[in-house]
Amino acid sequence: LAAELDQTIRTAGAVADAGFLPAAHRQRRAEHVRHGVVDVHCAAFQTTGHPLTALDVGCAEGLIAMECAKSGAIHVHGVELVPQRVADANRLRGSLPCSFEVANVSTYTPPRPYDVLLALSILHKLPNPSATLYRLVHNFCTRMVVIRLPPGRGPLVLDPRSKNEPQDLDATLQDLGFNLEHETEGHLNEWIGIWRAKS
Repeated sequence: LAAELDQTIRTAGAVADAGFLPAAHRQRRAEHVRHGVVDVHCAAFQTTGHPLTALDVGCAEGLIAMECAKSGAIHVHGVELVPQRVADANRLRGSLPCSFEVANVSTYTPPRPYDVLLALSILHKLPNPSATLYRLVHNFCTRMVVIRLPPGRGPLVLDPRSKNEPQDLDATLQDLGFNLEHETEGHLNEWIGIWRAKS
């Protein structure tokens, strides 16, 4: 997957109009596309050779979820704590195979298993990142995990919101049978890791 990822970190094409979103959200959407963030997270759906489903936790307005659907995911379900963001996501998705709901990631129980878990800039904000990740992957993820975290520590979370207790997300996923297959940086130097289930 690493070679395919390197090839897909490029400028993506234009995305659907989001004129009703606040200016800050439109700017963030444009930056995602311009800096290739979309491509990094969609690479899994472009290179596996078979249809995949995904669960996007902390999905905000669903921008990445929708791009994953455009890249071949047969269904992407997003959960987000802020109701207005979910409302915006549902207005934006049009006929794409996406769905969105309001939920707290720390306590959320998905309705079904998914092939891919997307946890983009969310786990370090939770009171117990490792436990939440373990529960979601153990019960609801079968093939691949994509995580985005602040720069500087790789897959290690050290944050006041989790009482500054080190949370080694790679160790959590290794225990669940997932190998860290590729890591890279986003346009703001954030750390991005992709794990695949061991065969």
